[in-house]
Amino acid sequence: MPRSKSISDEEILALFDEHDAPYMTAKEVADKAGMSRQGMHNRLENLADNGVLENKNTGRTVGWWIS
Repeated sequence: MPRSKSISDEEILALFDEHDAPYMTAKEVADKAGMSRQGMHNRLENLADNGVLENKNTGRTVGWWIS
C-alpha cells in the first residue's frame, strides 16, 4: 500500500492536468499522489461536493474529471 502523505487540493487537481486521459480513477490519482485509494476517494468526493470535480460510475470504478 502506498505511504500516506499530505497533499493539497491544488496538487491533486494538478495531477488531473498532467494526465493525458479525459478522466482518472481514484486509484490512478492515489498512485500518483502516494496515498491509499480510499483516502484519495474521500478527497475526490470532497472536491466533487464543492463543485470542483465531477464523476461517473463506469461499472466497477468511478471516473473523475475537473468540472
